Amino acid sequence: MRDCGSISNSAGSCRETFAVYYLEKDSEAAPSASDAAQMKATYTKAQDVTAEHVFVLGGMGKVNRATVPVGPLTGAGFHLALRDRGACINLLSVRASFKKCPATIANLAHFPGTPAGPSLAMLAVAKGACVANAEEASVPLKMHCTSEGDWVVPVGGCRCRPGYQSNEVVTACTATVEDPVALPEVESEQGLSQDALGPSSCGQLEGLLRANQQLLEKQAEALGRLTRTVEALNSSLLALSRRLPPAPGEPPQYRLAEDAIAPGAGDGDGN
Repeated sequence: MRDCGSISNSAGSCRETFAVYYLEKDSEAAPSASDAAQMKATYTKAQDVTAEHVFVLGGMGKVNRATVPVGPLTGAGFHLALRDRGACINLLSVRASFKKCPATIANLAHFPGTPAGPSLAMLAVAKGACVANAEEASVPLKMHCTSEGDWVVPVGGCRCRPGYQSNEVVTACTATVEDPVALPEVESEQGLSQDALGPSSCGQLEGLLRANQQLLEKQAEALGRLTRTVEALNSSLLALSRRLPPAPGEPPQYRLAEDAIAPGAGDGDGN
């Protein structure tokens, strides 16, 4: 934008500002505004834009950038209009954009991407839905999106359904997994393995629980046999260690086995 002071005979007619207007529309048909009066009656003024940097003829100018908030908007779209009242200006580009809060998950509830609220005092409300394998714990499920595109003030929340647990960041419910104890594979009398013990109906639940109890008893018996085998092996290793000769250079050590002492074994010449 050119400095009005560098233009001769421009007092009272030169401006270093221009105005931005907008009009909400639900169609692409352009409205007509042949003069300033019709424009003011049809459009809504958003803001006067003042140049931060001006240039003089023959000098190097700097590019001005300005952000003009438009709204609040309720229609499907809008038209922009710029009113120049005497500025010596070169408009390089105009870009229309909007802010939004990205899709997010909070308290096990999913909230979709939501356009930002129209002003600091007016927040956009987004309704949430529980994530997979979760159910509502408190309602309503909603969160608020500020004019800067930030989520604030979550309301309500969900909880994981029975058999599921939340992850550390409270964004998903996963199946509860218990670490199984490694035991020998044993089948019950009904031929059911551990992988087939999931109840398929209420009527089969009692039978499956009974089969599961029998399976646990067989596993306990197998574990008992394994324990006795380990104890016997330990006893054999202990007896073997008593019969090993001493290492070279070590004095011999004499041990008497418990079953090697017989009645009268102490009678003799003492050797």
